[in-house]
Amino acid sequence: MSWLTADPQAADTVWAGGQPLRRSTAGGATFKIVRSSPGGDDYHALWIDPRDTRRMITGADQGAVVTFNGGESWSSWYNQPTGQFYRVAVDNGFPYRIYSGQQDSGTVSIASRSDYGRISFRDWNPVGGDERDGDVPDPLDANIVYGAGLGGRISRWDARNAQVQNVSPWPVSSYAENPLEVKYRYDWITPLAISAAPPHAMYTAAQVVFRSTDGGQSWQTISPDLTGAETDAKGCDENTPVSGATACAYGSVFAVSPSPLRDGLLWVGTNNGRVFLTENGGGDWKNVTPPGLEDWSKVNLIDASAIDPDTAYLAIDRHRLNDFSPRAYVTHDAGESWREIGHGLPDRAYVKVVREDPRRPGLLYAGTSRGVHVSFDDGETWQSLQLNLPTTGVNDLLVHEDDLVIATQGRALWVLDAVAPLRHLAHSPTVEQPELVAPEAAVRLRFNQNKDTPLPPEEPAGENPPTGAVLDYILPADFKGPARLEILTADGSVVRVFDSEIIPAQPEARIYFAETWLGEPEALPAQPGHHRFVWNLRYTPPPTLESFYSIAATPGRPTTILPEGAYVLPGNYTVKLTAGGKTITRPLEVTLDPRVDLTQEELSSLLEFQGQVGSVLERAVALHDEIEASNEEAKASPMAETPSKVAEALTALAIDLEHSDAPPTTSQRELLDYYRQRYDQAENQWKGLHVDLN
Repeated sequence: MSWLTADPQAADTVWAGGQPLRRSTAGGATFKIVRSSPGGDDYHALWIDPRDTRRMITGADQGAVVTFNGGESWSSWYNQPTGQFYRVAVDNGFPYRIYSGQQDSGTVSIASRSDYGRISFRDWNPVGGDERDGDVPDPLDANIVYGAGLGGRISRWDARNAQVQNVSPWPVSSYAENPLEVKYRYDWITPLAISAAPPHAMYTAAQVVFRSTDGGQSWQTISPDLTGAETDAKGCDENTPVSGATACAYGSVFAVSPSPLRDGLLWVGTNNGRVFLTENGGGDWKNVTPPGLEDWSKVNLIDASAIDPDTAYLAIDRHRLNDFSPRAYVTHDAGESWREIGHGLPDRAYVKVVREDPRRPGLLYAGTSRGVHVSFDDGETWQSLQLNLPTTGVNDLLVHEDDLVIATQGRALWVLDAVAPLRHLAHSPTVEQPELVAPEAAVRLRFNQNKDTPLPPEEPAGENPPTGAVLDYILPADFKGPARLEILTADGSVVRVFDSEIIPAQPEARIYFAETWLGEPEALPAQPGHHRFVWNLRYTPPPTLESFYSIAATPGRPTTILPEGAYVLPGNYTVKLTAGGKTITRPLEVTLDPRVDLTQEELSSLLEFQGQVGSVLERAVALHDEIEASNEEAKASPMAETPSKVAEALTALAIDLEHSDAPPTTSQRELLDYYRQRYDQAENQWKGLHVDLN
């Protein structure tokens, strides 16, 4: 039991927290378990309404739950983003998946993007490990995920059959055992890493470091005891002071970081304040601990640079010693010297992780007990990168492609999409003229492929990243507009134009749901500051007599109006920003969804066909408008309704074509031919009638 809460109205009723939630109605003489796994684990707090003691709130590792009937039933904690995550990893798939272990709630693999508008329960699954796992996918086969769990357990999960194999170096847990009585000893978290450099060796550690090149089927011990334990230490018992804990074998390796640039180059940090480096796969070890680093300064994480093999960053956590100051170090000479880089971080924001941007030297991201910070000058100065992130401890983070992925100690997993502006600012920190950030490659994707009723807004879900080309531009403080963005083909032809002085026209569409699902068209922003504009990679929508709101709406996003317009072909384009008398251009690559296997010729045939549909649509709409503007005799003619029938059918065809990259089917081609013939007949009849009327 970890705490007691007395019932304010019943003298003999007391509640006790701990792994289960217990209640005694006999003054503590006996207890009955009221709530426990699988309904939650490790209950840390309980509030009882003093006016109605049947109303209570309890907080567990998973979140807070409420009862209105004295504990007979409880609300769900699945409606709260309150997961406690320790380590985070991603795979190389598309969309990439995020992996982590959460306290008392198992492991998670979740898609970074959903095909259904929002990231929901449809997009995640466990990966076989246990709480506080460090889950790492195999870089060559994302179907295989390794997990590092309690007491040195290493698991191998296979997505193809959901089977889990124990591949630990020593398949006996040493959790909570006397360190002097076990073969291998571990901290709360077992380190696990797979090198990005071939042959992609896997590393884990206890007081020694293990290496495997066959997926954990065999392991080699590649280091001596790196913790400073002494075999003949005296006075080693439960009363051992901190000063004697190292000698008495309480230390263990807490961080392992293989270089992504060079096989065999490995950084190691211990929970008692030691840092080691091997450059030959464990053949030789060098103690490279920063001078002045005190005993039991836990090396929480090491980041081996993806840019320079001699560079590494240390995150130091000393809060167990009542030292909450931010501590971090960097070396650029393989540990020969270190520079402390935590001084610019907020007071009492002890550091859990520091990582270097893999594309921009000196651009650093720090996860602390109080949130996320960024440095543009290799740690000399820091500033908050909190944005909309709740104030929470950040246990781990990484940069994957153009995203910053973080794991928090209570607010689950978060992603900052498209960090290209940060890379730009690291290169050019001051903005005196309009600037256009070089965009990342844009993938042809459909935001929401759900074709029916969406999940309700109350259903917990994560937000999808932007769909299309993310275009970031910065306007100086004295800018007064206007601004203009143009998308050009390789030969200079204009694809789309967006202007700050022109509000896009909103087509008429039937509204059959609450207006909160709708969005108002907005002009291109032209105020001073940073702006993000997302081009959906489509041409202008074809003209129609009536547009439609998609039933597959997404909470928090304007409901899509159909048709949307044809996708541009994969290839090279140019983005042109015109602002303040200055013109800036940046190349933009548009790529095909990697999951789609079609040739450029097949995609071209789809675009050509969509153009043909749009051409007939445009003519049908124009003829309809002309007839509507004519006299009553013309409107009463037999062919008067034909243009609207043609427009209705071809609008539906245009919408269908926008849902897929596949070339048009024979039936779709036949449909176009049929309605094109009907239109031609109507047009000829109209010309004849027009002549007669005149």
